[in-house]
Amino acid sequence: MRNFITILVIAVACYFGYRAFSDGGGTTPNPLENSDHELVGRTGPGEGDPTDTITSGGILGERNELNLGNGNLADSELDEATLREANAKLGEDATTPAKGEIETLEKSLRDSSPPQMDEERLRLATLYRRANRSADADEHFELIYRGRGPLAAKAAAALLERASGEAQIEYAAFVIDHGPEAAGYGVAALIQGKELAEKSEEAAQMKAWRLLSDAYFSRSEESWRAPIRNILEPIANRWFLSVRPCSLTSSYTVQSGDYLARIADEHKTTVDQLRALNGIEGDLIHEGDRFKILNREITVVVDKSEFRLDVRYDGGYLMSFPVGHGSEGRTPTTTFEVNLRQEHPTWFPANRPSVPYGDPGNPLGERWLGFAAADGFKGFGIHGTNQPSTIGTEASEGCVRLQNEHVIRLYPYISLGTKVTILE
Repeated sequence: MRNFITILVIAVACYFGYRAFSDGGGTTPNPLENSDHELVGRTGPGEGDPTDTITSGGILGERNELNLGNGNLADSELDEATLREANAKLGEDATTPAKGEIETLEKSLRDSSPPQMDEERLRLATLYRRANRSADADEHFELIYRGRGPLAAKAAAALLERASGEAQIEYAAFVIDHGPEAAGYGVAALIQGKELAEKSEEAAQMKAWRLLSDAYFSRSEESWRAPIRNILEPIANRWFLSVRPCSLTSSYTVQSGDYLARIADEHKTTVDQLRALNGIEGDLIHEGDRFKILNREITVVVDKSEFRLDVRYDGGYLMSFPVGHGSEGRTPTTTFEVNLRQEHPTWFPANRPSVPYGDPGNPLGERWLGFAAADGFKGFGIHGTNQPSTIGTEASEGCVRLQNEHVIRLYPYISLGTKVTILE
């Protein structure tokens, strides 16, 4: 009998200890606190490590993996998007909830829910999520969203996690309406942009390009960008990098006495670009010919940590290439301007004889885009390479290098004065 009573006391103590822990009295680490936390081997509710299930589903949920062209944005990548883009911007308190905080908030909101209490409701929904009470969390996020108060966009971003179909599109549109600084904007732009990209009309494709570009540039990780690039590439190739007319480009009709260099100078572009966009071989043109021209600003951004060069047209995506850069941090992080363009460049190393194009000792490959001095740095540029295996590594003396076929493709679109920003 004594043993039975002892066992009964232990069982009751364990039961109430578990209830207190699950309602916020415990000290389980919050997986949202560590931006480097990688969610792998995710499980459903009640299975495996509870830190895996707190954010299971990610922005788009386990039911809604996005098929992005030739690549998929995996669930784990969407979870990471949730951590870094949505939850990080929801204004949530990342501290461990105080003991009894859930019960206190529930009591406060039970009989009254005016809009001015949305902050408390958001906090309660956040605690529910952390306690793996997703349905309860969604109920409160939905109330905030439907109230259309100041926190409605944050609630919509949180609801993207478990939504699907028309509801997901609705939440995404609401977040987008609140601008690029809204929580979850990049993921919302991805959702709506992918939807529009499936339409063939130019207006829809241009809007898709804008939204997908926003999504692409909202995060720098190549694991995030690569699947989005699979959708952006055909859009950019179709509307900007072909002879096809487009509302975001201009056209010019050749006049008597015109020649390519003159037209290029007048439109602040390059002869190579006129040739590439309009299928021109050589220099012969005819009066009355109509040429397509990219008349918006083109800029270049090099991300050293991701070994990637992105070309932007009017702020959106135009093209992208893998790169190599300087060993031991020799490539400076600053903004340069292109002041020299050369095909088949000769290399002029410091304090050494020049090395002509084609010589095995010339590392510049097929093209050279030299930079004007900036912030005390000079002699830098973008070029091809005779060592293609060094792409994706830190191996140069400081310049940014591309595969030869890539620098040949890039070259026509980089005119004198193009800004090149190099990021760490």
